Amino acid sequence: MEAAKRLLSPEFEQRFESSADSWFTNIVSITNIEVGGPVPEVPEGNGMSGYQQGVQVLTHFDLEQRTVVSMHNGATSWGYMLARESDGDPWLIVSQGMG
Repeated sequence: MEAAKRLLSPEFEQRFESSADSWFTNIVSITNIEVGGPVPEVPEGNGMSGYQQGVQVLTHFDLEQRTVVSMHNGATSWGYMLARESDGDPWLIVSQGMG
């Protein structure tokens, strides 16, 4: 779980850990994961403010949750906003939403 948390921006981790459908408390399984290519985004809004570089990445996967909240069980498409300060920095998930 600590490895997964390192992929999140500090702000997103704080918001996400307290959400009803947190990856860390609500997910039973995620299988058949497909990750699309990054689409450049201007780093404004969507949790990207303050970062120099931003991309959106669309994913498709089969999801099983304990409680259905923002995503349904079964085949799911979901988008993630990633941001970083410079080319040498790791990408961090700063936001998520419908893909």
